[in-house]
Amino acid sequence: IAILGGTLWCSGQASFCEVVGVDENWSPEDGLSVFPNPATDLVRIEGMVAGTAWQLTDAAGRIVERGVSDGSSFELNTAAFARGLYILKGGSAQAVRIALH
Repeated sequence: IAILGGTLWCSGQASFCEVVGVDENWSPEDGLSVFPNPATDLVRIEGMVAGTAWQLTDAAGRIVERGVSDGSSFELNTAAFARGLYILKGGSAQAVRIALH
């Protein structure tokens, strides 16, 4: 099993697949920091400029949450979201993958 370019590839049979971590090559210059990652019911987002529109999409590209940041850091309640991989995009910052357990 491998994730390449955001696509999950499985070779052979797989009865269960769980994301145990997301390796983001993040640096302060990229702008966004998300933790904990993987998360369960709450993630903290840092480095987004106040007033920046953001959106969270699921693996199929559907928007599951959107908003406008009111400061450089905020918390996002993810308790109602299904387990899986999500993408956070905000402003000109690089998109960040978030794994929810």
